[in-house]
Amino acid sequence: MARFNLGHTLLLENDLERGLPLLEARREVFRTGADLAGEAWRGEARPGDTLLVLAEQGLGDHLLMSRFFPRLFDSFARVVVQTPPPLERLMSRFDPRLELVTSPEGARFDAWAPIMSLPLLLGVRGVLDLPNEPWLSVTAPERPTGRPRVGLNWAGNPSYAYDAVRSTSLETFAPLLAIGDVEWVSLHRGVREHEAEAFGLEQPLREAKDFLDTAEVIAGLDLVISTETAIPNLSAAMGVPTCVLTTMDVDWRWAAWYSGVTVCAQQTPGNWFGSIAEAAETIRTLLASRASDQAA
Repeated sequence: MARFNLGHTLLLENDLERGLPLLEARREVFRTGADLAGEAWRGEARPGDTLLVLAEQGLGDHLLMSRFFPRLFDSFARVVVQTPPPLERLMSRFDPRLELVTSPEGARFDAWAPIMSLPLLLGVRGVLDLPNEPWLSVTAPERPTGRPRVGLNWAGNPSYAYDAVRSTSLETFAPLLAIGDVEWVSLHRGVREHEAEAFGLEQPLREAKDFLDTAEVIAGLDLVISTETAIPNLSAAMGVPTCVLTTMDVDWRWAAWYSGVTVCAQQTPGNWFGSIAEAAETIRTLLASRASDQAA
């Protein structure tokens, strides 16, 4: 566990060369792949074989590491990815060569690798090795040019161990909602949906089935503002400008792994005021840019 935590600390400093190997300690901590037959992949080329990629942790991490899937075909003839059901339809549009399963049971493979191990196994040693160009895309809906559309997500899955730290209420976003000339869109699904209704936010995800539907909504937005859930991972992977509202301890995933992300961190624990103020400045910049374009 000490090695695992040290790995996180080094990744916070963008020291991927030392941090990624230490992050592998999680395999012992969480017994990753312990029940699988076959051998763990060590990064070598196996052009006639099939690789099984194991899902780990949350949906956001799956989106984060999906950038590496195309590179796997440089080493394997077939790539099978264990994919959480909410991401299955989205991932099926990503690369038609991928074979998706929701469980490793019954999958045929020669070697396996946990998804969080992919950057290390593929030779990433520094932030300059990270593929940061947007890698997920869907068709954006047509809409008339007008006020910028900004998507808001203020809370995640309440069953997550640290949800009370990362999530808040929509009331916290009131200073943002007071900014005029913006079309506000709710990107939240779950126990706090009623808050969107109370504030009169558009709710295009009310009938959404999964993250493909979510991506299609995000593709039509000018900006996404969200706490640390899968939503900012998705919007950033799509190249949509994103403000992520974080605790004081900014997670390493937001340091250099995405382009087009503005980190709005708390200045004191549990106080979202500074984060909201930074996000408001981003909106005002967007409005000023839109006004300048229209004037031209």
